[in-house]
Amino acid sequence: MPRHLDGIWANRPNRFYEPPSWRDRYTDKLKGAVPKISWWPLVSRFSSATRAVVSLVRPLAVIGIASVLIFGLMQPAFSQTVTLGRLIKPGNYLVAFLNSDELRPSGGFLGSFVIAHFDGTHIALDVETNIYKHDNAFLENHFIPLPKPFNEVWPDRSMSLTNANYKADFKESAQSILDYYEAEYGTRPDGVLGVTVLPVLDLMGMVGPVTLPQDNLTITQENFLHTLHQNIQVDYFKDPQNRLINEPKTIIADLVAALPSKIAQLPTKNLWRLIDGALAKKQLL
Repeated sequence: MPRHLDGIWANRPNRFYEPPSWRDRYTDKLKGAVPKISWWPLVSRFSSATRAVVSLVRPLAVIGIASVLIFGLMQPAFSQTVTLGRLIKPGNYLVAFLNSDELRPSGGFLGSFVIAHFDGTHIALDVETNIYKHDNAFLENHFIPLPKPFNEVWPDRSMSLTNANYKADFKESAQSILDYYEAEYGTRPDGVLGVTVLPVLDLMGMVGPVTLPQDNLTITQENFLHTLHQNIQVDYFKDPQNRLINEPKTIIADLVAALPSKIAQLPTKNLWRLIDGALAKKQLL
């Protein structure tokens, strides 16, 4: 059973009947014992075909629960849970990029993120590559002291969207992100999803090289971190015109735009395996 489901199913009786082995039946017969069944009263009367179907449905149920965990268990970030048949309700969702290399509860300052617009069938992605434009405008008219102990180190720094994810409990950080996003952008997303770079690296390994002709680059799993860091921190600012524009993270928007067509070609089971592993390791919140 996936590690992240242990807390849900711990100390609960088995919901599915598992026929005893021939050795158990033989031992019980000798002892005059009655074979134990689950708390489902009539399951032992099911035909062998029905029990076979149940054994197939069980892993699918686990996968379905994992799907709900992605979008439904992040209360109060998500206002409503969703059914197994629909992973997410139509709406707008903020996907925060969390830096697992930084010693912060939710992984570093928020510098860029994606707003995913879901209409029930299709997803459109808007990438925010420069959070500081809205952040600086907000800070010109607002000053909200940092909570302790941060205000003791930075007494002149105000709370804003860039540092809204300071709380260790991601549900609370997600709520804070929603509040500050609404204050700075004027609208409120329906939920927040946080993802670190590790699942992205796994995804890059699955889809293979991604060519970005506008950037004259090919991104792979092996060069992902180095190429993005080199492009954002160094190469972009070699052009004097780029220094005036100051949008070094446009490469992220280009990569996000190129990935969906690649992902669509992947087997569904591979995507579920990626999601399940990311949830278990808390790399997807």
